[in-house]
Amino acid sequence: MSARPAGRDGRSPRGRDSLPGRDLAAAGAVLAVALAYRLWLSTVYAGWEESDYGNLTMAWEAWRTGLRSVRMEFMPLYYVASGVAAGAFGDARPGALLVSMAGGMAALAASMVVAARLFDRRVALVAGLFLAFQPEFALYSSTTLREPFFAGLLWCGIAALVHGRALLAAGLISGSFLVRFDSLFSNMPAVAVHLLRQGRGRLRGAWRPAALMAGTVLAWSAYCRIRFGTFLFFSSPVSANLGNGGIAGIEEPLDAVRNGAAVAFALLTYTVPKRVGWVFVVAAVAGFVLTLRERRARWPASSLLVFFVLDLGFWLGLGLIGQHDPDHNLYWKWFMPVVPHFAILGAFGLVAAADRWLPERPPGRVAAWGAVAVATALVFARETEFQVQRSLDWYRPQRDLARWVEDHAPPGSVLLMDGIPWGWIGRRDHTFRFISWADTDLPTWDREALGSYVDHRSVDYILWFREDWARPTNACAFLEKAVPHRVGDHALIPLRDESDYGFVFYRVDPLSRHPTLADLPPGWPYEPVPDVQADPDPPQPDGSRGPPSAR
Repeated sequence: MSARPAGRDGRSPRGRDSLPGRDLAAAGAVLAVALAYRLWLSTVYAGWEESDYGNLTMAWEAWRTGLRSVRMEFMPLYYVASGVAAGAFGDARPGALLVSMAGGMAALAASMVVAARLFDRRVALVAGLFLAFQPEFALYSSTTLREPFFAGLLWCGIAALVHGRALLAAGLISGSFLVRFDSLFSNMPAVAVHLLRQGRGRLRGAWRPAALMAGTVLAWSAYCRIRFGTFLFFSSPVSANLGNGGIAGIEEPLDAVRNGAAVAFALLTYTVPKRVGWVFVVAAVAGFVLTLRERRARWPASSLLVFFVLDLGFWLGLGLIGQHDPDHNLYWKWFMPVVPHFAILGAFGLVAAADRWLPERPPGRVAAWGAVAVATALVFARETEFQVQRSLDWYRPQRDLARWVEDHAPPGSVLLMDGIPWGWIGRRDHTFRFISWADTDLPTWDREALGSYVDHRSVDYILWFREDWARPTNACAFLEKAVPHRVGDHALIPLRDESDYGFVFYRVDPLSRHPTLADLPPGWPYEPVPDVQADPDPPQPDGSRGPPSAR
């Protein structure tokens, strides 16, 4: 029997139980392989970027303080859930990883349920295998990003919706809104369209799920007004992304439109195929058209198309408005919840093509499916290897630096530090005191000013970043040279110079410990001083190791 979209009753053409017996065992095997793969990735993948690690600190703060630590630019539900899990483990890393991985696995399982309900068991199994190894879907489920948890709530909501459980679906979609507010502009409208198309008999009951979604949005908006002084809870992250994107440097409105359209087009024709492969892009288009043309698919199968259009449209809209480079890793993270659409519709398109052109030719089917598997596996392997190696080159050194600080810095040390080390150390209780570069208030950024600040705040260590967006890049450019520096009455001794990501880590010593350096004027040249060694663990007069914590 050929693959066909579900009819108006929402049932698969193969019956209500579309994954019985052997097929259910096959689905379980797919999920088991996917889980094992993600557990292994969590040991070799060092993360997407700063967000993974910043989430650790925010999850731990949520556990220690409750909603008092929630910031308006970060929706609360992921941090509350991760915080509860972190409290159980005593460490936010395993707690947040559990929440993210469970969310990613739930999204995979729910996507298979949706595929089986709306199409058939073969579509479900092909989509499941695709999602088990797709780079963003697998890699980010092995991190502490919010997106897997968001995707889990979203796709469980879609699964509930196509099974006729509108109120449950509204609750899950509302939960996804409390993880990322994207749902307000994409998934909640898709639920509304679904409810309006149910028919007059069920329309009278649609007010309950609609009220639940509207009430969730209004309640959070009211909370933000009370706590932060504004109803516009999305204003801060929108402003931040606009300020950091390519649109920030464009003055003419028409130029901004042209550039945004070019970015969106590049996302669709370059970024998407690079993530899912051209085979599934073409197959997903075919699956979309077939579902749209199928008369029996007016409802609920076509509701999946509404979600697809709105979710993909919102993602492209981020490029249209923000205008980051199309290969920016922000788009990779934001794309993760959209991936199951390509998996399901692509699997349907491939199964339908096989049914039409290879109906009674087992050798031909095997060869065709083998070619699809090899082409897709090559795309996945190349992208997965690239992202894993990127994490090892750029992010693991910062995590290793944070571990060094935990092991060697004296308790109570003051750290002028941001980024991944801050997030990693903050995953559990510690005695260090952090100062963010964003919170410094020096009138100038020369050596004497930094020296006065170091003395005033009793800073023990400084982490300097080369990234353009980081304040220290613009503030203390002289620190880029990883050599000993004199700042006021202190010497900055470089302990680590990492060139791939671009950071230099300094220990702050009293100038008296380095007499050669003390003889130089404050504006001394950048040439290194031969007798000053960047010993990462210097002996102290009492025989202990590490820098003195008091001056």
